[in-house]
Amino acid sequence: YPLMQFYSPLFFLVAGCVEFFTREPVLAVKITTFCAGILSGIFVYFLAALVTGSWWAGVLGGLIYALAPSHLIHVIGYSRLPVSFVYAFLPLPMLAYELYRTRCCNFARAALLSGVSIFLIILSHYGYALICVYMFLVYVFFDIRGRSSMQTPGMKERLWFIGVAGAVSFLLSAF
Repeated sequence: YPLMQFYSPLFFLVAGCVEFFTREPVLAVKITTFCAGILSGIFVYFLAALVTGSWWAGVLGGLIYALAPSHLIHVIGYSRLPVSFVYAFLPLPMLAYELYRTRCCNFARAALLSGVSIFLIILSHYGYALICVYMFLVYVFFDIRGRSSMQTPGMKERLWFIGVAGAVSFLLSAF
């Protein structure tokens, strides 16, 4: 595979901005890929820590997710560099929903964060974005984790959350 496969513009836009400062294209690609890997671990840390309530579970989840062999093989081995941002932004829609579900964040902010993160996934890779949207829909619609909790939003609230997040993400990506 060639190094710069064109999937979607986000990775190349960010790498171009980094290259503006480094003046070295290969170094800019390496820095961008490294930062995406670090972000993926951080975002999974926040999601796992929020869901489990354990700091150690968050650290372990973030490390396992960021260093998963399948992620490293797809990004580095196959030179699918834009996929690194998909792995970075994948936990964000679920994290935003969990923040709303646990009342750490209000509806508008959580739905906006979900929509913007889905938009960033769309800008990272179109094919993976479809899978991510389906996964997000299942996560929010069924809300399996929250069924026994008193904090679980009702079906109407969850459908509104999906609708607002979807409208934000698709309106942003329809440029």
